Amino acid sequence: MDLGLGCIGVTRPFCANRVREAHRDRHADQEECGRPHSRESTKSSPARVLPNDARGTSRGLRRVTKTMTLRVMHLGALAFVVAMAFGGLPTRNASGVQKLPQSPLPPWASSGFVAYKCGDALCVMRPDGSGNRYLLRAGRPVPQWDPAFSPNARMIAFRGYYGVGDGEYALYVVDAGGCASRRLTRSIAGNPSWSPDGKWIVFDTSGEGVLWKVHPDGAGLTRIFGSRGADYDASPSWSPNGRTIAFLHYHRGKGQIWLVRPDGHGARLLHADAGGSDGPPVWSRDGSRIAFALQSGGGSSINVISANGRNRHTLTDRSQKAFNPAWLPHDAGVAYLAATSGTGSLFVTRPNGTDVHRIGRLQTGQFIWVAAPLARKGCGG
Repeated sequence: MDLGLGCIGVTRPFCANRVREAHRDRHADQEECGRPHSRESTKSSPARVLPNDARGTSRGLRRVTKTMTLRVMHLGALAFVVAMAFGGLPTRNASGVQKLPQSPLPPWASSGFVAYKCGDALCVMRPDGSGNRYLLRAGRPVPQWDPAFSPNARMIAFRGYYGVGDGEYALYVVDAGGCASRRLTRSIAGNPSWSPDGKWIVFDTSGEGVLWKVHPDGAGLTRIFGSRGADYDASPSWSPNGRTIAFLHYHRGKGQIWLVRPDGHGARLLHADAGGSDGPPVWSRDGSRIAFALQSGGGSSINVISANGRNRHTLTDRSQKAFNPAWLPHDAGVAYLAATSGTGSLFVTRPNGTDVHRIGRLQTGQFIWVAAPLARKGCGG
């Protein structure tokens, strides 16, 4: 899901400032997750190069500012410094690793783990706050955005920055232990989503507005779909049955949810709101529903529709400014962030909007909930 807000094709002064801020905040980010980033670069296999029409162009750079504006609406503040608080302020043990106080969780929201944006890195933790750590074992690439776990939770695709210039980010994969990071593309790529069989990763090209797919080893790069003219496409999400990819189609500056087959055929509108803008679609784990944030009237709310685009219902109040929905394991509920008093608080609710629980404050613009046990840290032989 971008849920990412990095330097994605915006003007060079903005991007340079963002990178400088990232370096200034690096020490604080290290303290948050409990261990320093290594300055050693990870070894990568030969990277794939996208064709010319997959690279950033002046047209893409111009309209990516529109994408940025919309994404800021959907994701909240641009660069939160990450800290999780469960029942109190974090403390540190003798080794300096952050220890998060426990807080009661509803049983239906206590399984799996959370991957989230922590400063310029990605971190993982269990829903109760335990096991909190950096995802990557080395500090490169940085910044890191858009985590997407493979169906078996053994691999993670993400967007990483290999340079400080406009559009100098690419698609990477790494194993669940945070080892053996590998770069798949040389050109702009983000918002990855895995096919249910784990054989493909679909992603977008941000400002250029085109959807592509590639194998996890970097082979088979294939263009799927891309609009012409002022319209553009982003934030793909592969359905659990593998037959359909949901994505955001931006028409006249407003997001609409569309569907397309993995071969690029059969693109069609699924949902559009006359008075608002849809956010990135998120399939339920059984494939029967799609959750998304709807931006309208100065606020945003979490909504759910059936896979056929009907039966829309709203889970949160628009004034709550909710964003970033994520389905819990077994579709037991929906987790989301809500911007309250300048912080992004983590909530869970049942799929019908009842039994709402605030389970902590996740000061970030991005997180996902993975339906698998948290992998052990460390790199095996």
